[in-house]
Amino acid sequence: MGAKGRCNEAGCPETNDQCGNDSDCINGGYCEKGKCQSGEVGSRCGTDDDCIDGTYCEEGKCLAGADGDKCGNDDDCAMSGNYCEKNKCYDGSEGDKCGNDDDCAIGGNYCEEGECYDGSDGDKCGNDDDCAISGNYCSKGKCYDGSGNDKCEQDDDCHRHGNHCERNKCEAGLDMDLKTCAHAPPAPVPLSRTPLEVITCCAWDCVQYGYAGHGQRVLLRR
Repeated sequence: MGAKGRCNEAGCPETNDQCGNDSDCINGGYCEKGKCQSGEVGSRCGTDDDCIDGTYCEEGKCLAGADGDKCGNDDDCAMSGNYCEKNKCYDGSEGDKCGNDDDCAIGGNYCEEGECYDGSDGDKCGNDDDCAISGNYCSKGKCYDGSGNDKCEQDDDCHRHGNHCERNKCEAGLDMDLKTCAHAPPAPVPLSRTPLEVITCCAWDCVQYGYAGHGQRVLLRR
């Protein structure tokens, strides 16, 4: 007789026949709870040895570690390229439970507070890299896409929708195109037009157009 759960030269195991022990099951089958089993996925089992290669026994049933299968450890689910979390196999899709980023990376996502996310607008996050998966940014533990009223840290957060960051909130109505000293406008900009942000620059032309002091450039209202 062949090994448990294996086909042999006489054929493949027959299942569900009544049995008292393994010898009652032909062609390599085995007896579990009074019925012959083949060891394939879905078969009843007592140990991992009952199940065919590439499968395992969990709570009396042969499984392959597919998404949603019960499991005892990561090795069980790894047979199908998945991982085990809280006794269930997951493939790292958004919404799956997780223990670390490596779990969710299988599905191209990240793990935050025990759940996989893809960085979409509104998802929980720990840093900008989390949200960048979907082209967004992280602010105060949440992913944003820079729409109006979204929380922000800097103007770049809001630029995706043509907005700017004002008092940590994305606001519309102002063009945040960067005006460099080499591209001064044809007419003077009134000094009363207070710049929104001053950053390092290089030329004197900024001064004559009221951009800022020498050696600087600014983000101006249009």
